[in-house]
Amino acid sequence: MKKITVFFVFVSIGICFLCIPLYADPVAGKSKNNRDALLQSTYTLTMNAQFGMLWGQAEEQVFYNSDSDRLTSQLLWDVKPLWYTGMNLEFSRKDPAAGPGIFSALSVKFGIPGNSGVMEDRDWLTPGGDLTNYSLHNNLSNGTMFLDLLTGLSAPLGQSLVFRFLLGPSYMHLAWTAYDGYYRYSENSSIPLEDSVPPVPLSGAMISYSQDWFLLICNFSVQLFPNRLFSGILFCNAGPVIRFVAKDDHHEKKSGYYDEISGGYTLEPGGEFRFSPMKNFSLVLHFSWRSVIAASHGSSFSRSAGTGDWIFTGNISGGRFQTMDMGIGLEIRL
Repeated sequence: MKKITVFFVFVSIGICFLCIPLYADPVAGKSKNNRDALLQSTYTLTMNAQFGMLWGQAEEQVFYNSDSDRLTSQLLWDVKPLWYTGMNLEFSRKDPAAGPGIFSALSVKFGIPGNSGVMEDRDWLTPGGDLTNYSLHNNLSNGTMFLDLLTGLSAPLGQSLVFRFLLGPSYMHLAWTAYDGYYRYSENSSIPLEDSVPPVPLSGAMISYSQDWFLLICNFSVQLFPNRLFSGILFCNAGPVIRFVAKDDHHEKKSGYYDEISGGYTLEPGGEFRFSPMKNFSLVLHFSWRSVIAASHGSSFSRSAGTGDWIFTGNISGGRFQTMDMGIGLEIRL
């Protein structure tokens, strides 16, 4: 799968550099110097330093069996909030309304480690599917990265609208540690959890969990130019989940779980608002909602304390990641 992701990256970069001459040199037979001059006068590189916040939740799922949609375990990992910093690079026409052109964008974001809400763990282990176990912990986000590389075409409609269609790979890595908190367990797995069961306090790191998402994104956007000072973009990202990998380590039990899933989808509508007080400088406000859902009943593996071997436990895993993204950026056009 790493080879597939690398392939997508090189294909996207290749499309960009192969197509640039088609739009940079509309007249055949021009010299290389003329082509370079035309390219420099037509295209520009834009850099955008970003700072923002994610607000949402990740979900870890375990199904009763490969044929049932009934959950036996669900862990909810808060992202409330997760602060991030990042950088966005764009290669595009200086004047998008002047004609069709190439558009390429590279975006990277890094989460700032810190507390991000709580983690809740529920188990339904009775034959009737009653709640048997519940625990709540503080949630520490300690490793987050988002990487997008999109390449495609832009086409104007009049002087105020520009349409873009982009395609490329996207990668997300998220990691959390649940610590302290408490648990309430029934006496055995055949008895539902009663309200009278008192909470038992916990101290230290309890569970570590990570998600890795490999996505293929199709982006369709409309850029609006009402005047020189203000502009905006409405966009929608959608595409399949190529691969989802999750790992869960229970520190006290010294056991772990590993999930692999192919399939699923991502959907992310959003928009941007730009205020440009100077020709080559803009203040950018960004907002979006991203929902990434893996196909249910993926392959699940486990290992017990004292063993290092992963054992296949069935097609019983699932995963989700859903967040709102609100950010601000300072953009400079070269």
